[in-house]
Amino acid sequence: MDDSTLRQLRESNYYHPEITEVIFDPKIMLTMASDSAKFVQVGYDMLWDTIMSEFISKYYVDGTRFVEQQAKEKGIKLRLIVEITTNNKDFINSLEYHEIRHLDGIRSNIGIFDNRAYMVAIFHKESIQPDQIFFSNSKTLVKQQRHLFDSLWDIAIPLSARNKELEYQQDSHYQKTLTNPEDIKREINDVIQQCRKELLIISSTKLLNHLHLSNDFLLQISDLLKRGVCVRV
Repeated sequence: MDDSTLRQLRESNYYHPEITEVIFDPKIMLTMASDSAKFVQVGYDMLWDTIMSEFISKYYVDGTRFVEQQAKEKGIKLRLIVEITTNNKDFINSLEYHEIRHLDGIRSNIGIFDNRAYMVAIFHKESIQPDQIFFSNSKTLVKQQRHLFDSLWDIAIPLSARNKELEYQQDSHYQKTLTNPEDIKREINDVIQQCRKELLIISSTKLLNHLHLSNDFLLQISDLLKRGVCVRV
């Protein structure tokens, strides 16, 4: 990409001209990454693997805070799918205006803004920062990436459930006695959201009737079934 093409893209808010290209120039890469944060008007959807998460937390904190400020002031919707680990959980939990979900084994990254364009940062081995950026504002390709992101979003688990899951993993003998109805409901919700393969419910009729009357419970079971989780009662 040359400077003339970049100028046309910026003047049109990245709608025109329609291009699909790998960017090698570090200055252009930085400009495009910065613009994607500035020009977003409706929403920004992001998929981060552990490499991208580490890069963002070390080198792009200011840019992330800028996007969050826009979300706060303009109502921009920010959705993030990320592999949350013990190493990055503090940074991920500090993102106040992102709607965040966890997915295991992410091996790529993507940023989609306003359904108008998307970018993929390409890291080479032992590289701390992206060496290349794949950019496209092709309507067909953007639509495909949107469909992929939405599919991953549906099977990912909420941040709160992943936090609880990491808490369980850190204590292999985790036990808790609950007496408060709200605490019981919250704990049940956390366990359901963490399910990957199978949910087995062993319950009294009274408790099951109480859960069945909860819209949240029914929606969660429905979500599990969509993700292919086997539910047995």
